[in-house]
Amino acid sequence: MDGRSTSPTASDITSVNSESPHCNGCREDSDAAWRCLRVAEGMAKSLTTCSVDAWFRQYAPRSLTRWSDSDIDGILRILEETDMLKADGSHISTISKAVAQHIKTTKGLSPTTRIEYTPHECSVPEVPSYAWFPNVRSTLIESRTIDQRQRQSGSVEPTAYESMAPESGQPQVPQAVALEKARLNTRDDGKSERGEEQKTGMNLSDVAAVGEVKRGEGQSDRRDNELKICGGATELLYNDPCRRFVNGFTIERRRMRLWRFERTHVCVSKEFSFHRTPRSFLRFLLYLLFSSPRDLGFDPNVRRYFQRVPEETDPSSGASSDRYEIAYRYQVGNRYFLTQGPPISDQAAYWVVSQATRVWRVREMHFPDPSNEHEYTLGEPMALKDAYLLEDAVLDSGIKEQIMGSLRDAGADDKDAARYFMEYEIDEVALLPNENETGLEDDLTSDMETNKPASYTPKVETPDIE
Repeated sequence: MDGRSTSPTASDITSVNSESPHCNGCREDSDAAWRCLRVAEGMAKSLTTCSVDAWFRQYAPRSLTRWSDSDIDGILRILEETDMLKADGSHISTISKAVAQHIKTTKGLSPTTRIEYTPHECSVPEVPSYAWFPNVRSTLIESRTIDQRQRQSGSVEPTAYESMAPESGQPQVPQAVALEKARLNTRDDGKSERGEEQKTGMNLSDVAAVGEVKRGEGQSDRRDNELKICGGATELLYNDPCRRFVNGFTIERRRMRLWRFERTHVCVSKEFSFHRTPRSFLRFLLYLLFSSPRDLGFDPNVRRYFQRVPEETDPSSGASSDRYEIAYRYQVGNRYFLTQGPPISDQAAYWVVSQATRVWRVREMHFPDPSNEHEYTLGEPMALKDAYLLEDAVLDSGIKEQIMGSLRDAGADDKDAARYFMEYEIDEVALLPNENETGLEDDLTSDMETNKPASYTPKVETPDIE
């Protein structure tokens, strides 16, 4: 795949109630291990591997130039003085806090994320999902959500969420919005019972990376980590249209591997001992802690909104109340479009290696004051298609023109046929600022020329007992 395409089209859209492969295949089976196996099998042909050095060159190149050897030497001294890197020393979450504090003290830099050990806390999704408990999570300290209640972009911590009891094995209800109502969603079939309210600060849309950790280093430990990290990355990419990729890591005792999940492929680095070769370990922590949201996989062209939806006024008291729904703002060139309600279609978006096609109802946003992203008016209804393109793919508007050209060549009335097609307002490949923030680039996926095909750790076969 080469780039991400967004195509707003002018048309009235009727609701299409579609189910994703996630819902069709997984709601019938409550076994989380089976679900992880299924999604891992789905990306098996796209699983690749590379050296640790190649992983940084391909997926975190800025971390190689940003942090000098002396920076890492300083961190190593602090960790060695406190015995944090001993064989049975501190947990990765504790080490990351020491790293963040050292960089803040010596360079005056504040971290972008925090790395936490949270094996018993469930991240709350915005789409129907299963209870999911990654051992370690890297979460944004400042949320990218644009919240009209706050009147500013910043961290939002709703005080209560609704979810299914984790032990039930049933899909969770989507995250409550504004503490009142879940986002309307075609992926929710309405059959899931609501569980008890629980409080959590783990908003899935703010999770930047996930990790799975085992004390053992046997074959079954490696395989279990592999399946869980694949399942976790799948949930993150499906939950959030604002993602381009997801990072992760697995640890079996002292052996660590770095993971990257993109729409074109999955890559896992060769394993290394983070006690014997701590520099790679520390460089990875620095990458997770201090990189920009964009470098951690968040697409600057898609932002999450808490959209105010006015409720009816009470005729007796004259009082009115508002509720809030989650919406997404797409930037296409210098124009902005806000999604309205659930996606029309998003079946493909569940699978990591895919074109991740989502189709939305949208309205164009018009800002009276360009510096105020909270005050806007909305235009006429349109449809927006968001998809990752195959290399050298023809855009939808180009396909339409090819069809019209064929009709004209055949002597047909192409003007009469045009009324059966949508009119394209914009149809282009999404662009990102380049490294210097002065230009634009259109390749949204990483170079993987050095990657080699890989396979998961084989399952440990249990002998039959006679």
